[in-house]
Amino acid sequence: MLLFLVFFVAQMAFAAGDVCVVCQREIRFKVFSREDKLNRTRCFLCEDCLKLPDNCYLCGLPVLKDFTRLPDGRVICKRDIGSVILDDKEAGLICDQVKEDLDRQLIRFIVIPATNVTVQFMDRVRLQELYKIIGNDFSCPNTLGCTETKIKAGRRVFEISLLSGQLRENLMTTCVHEYAHTWIIENVQPARRKKISKDAVEGFCELLSYLFAEQQGLRVAQADILANHYTRGQIHLFIEAQHQFGLNEVVDWMQSGTDAYLITNNLAGVRRLDTPKTVKTVPPPIYATHSEPESGPATLVLNGITWSPTRPMAMINHRNFEVNDEVKVPLGKTNVLVRCLTIQQDSVTIQVVGTGEKQQLRMDTR
Repeated sequence: MLLFLVFFVAQMAFAAGDVCVVCQREIRFKVFSREDKLNRTRCFLCEDCLKLPDNCYLCGLPVLKDFTRLPDGRVICKRDIGSVILDDKEAGLICDQVKEDLDRQLIRFIVIPATNVTVQFMDRVRLQELYKIIGNDFSCPNTLGCTETKIKAGRRVFEISLLSGQLRENLMTTCVHEYAHTWIIENVQPARRKKISKDAVEGFCELLSYLFAEQQGLRVAQADILANHYTRGQIHLFIEAQHQFGLNEVVDWMQSGTDAYLITNNLAGVRRLDTPKTVKTVPPPIYATHSEPESGPATLVLNGITWSPTRPMAMINHRNFEVNDEVKVPLGKTNVLVRCLTIQQDSVTIQVVGTGEKQQLRMDTR
């Protein structure tokens, strides 16, 4: 009797089969699998769903219903649409904060250009068309962003174009990557830029993105950077060189190195320079989006609100908040930890962590 029950349960488990991740139905015949590019897991698919015409551009899985099609043709599944930044104004606020955080993180090493840089957002069609313009100097023409260098009124300016509709973490690291290109053009001599390989240039830009993601706790973005093969392994060598010798040495190599790229098993080459190493004094960064006095505002000030019924964002003392975020903001000559409780269309409610004091901040309409 016991043997019969064991056999019966085993048969039921076998009959249950696998469930298709798309249609959520039991797969009765052929079982197919595909990687979820966001979760990096293998998912089971039935033959019918495998033949669906559209795939989510984020996770790569077929879409059956309740998906969103962007104007440029990209499709996003129901699960992933909530993680995408679709509003350009919100994306702009995020990039402003990225620039400020990046400046603070790298202040001992480099200064990213600010006053001659603009950031704009484009759909995939416009971004691809931008690459076809003849006579412009482009850096990093990848699928997520590009940096265009122009001369206006005798002054070099940079126009960074970022793909709209990105995941928040990817938007942040793509922004860092493109800012790294502006630093290279401003601070690496033309002869060195001509000598250094494109893979090494991209590897350095990805290094800064990786360090930023590490500092900000962007684990998904870190994994994406490590999994991306378009630097042909240079990103891994740059990370290892930074661990062994420090970011200062890597920056010196970018500016004055003798090699065109980093070499496996010979990372000490990062110390071979064409010119003697000099002690550099890095000036403080200049912020493009706003200027702050040495001490912060005397009170908590609501700088702006990006309204969305599902995902509003507020800026308080030039720091970005979503509901339930806790962020340190400058107040006088110190920083205070503030928790955002609610965000309305014209006001926010916050609480000063530590004292428990609650305040309602409104937009200054003067």
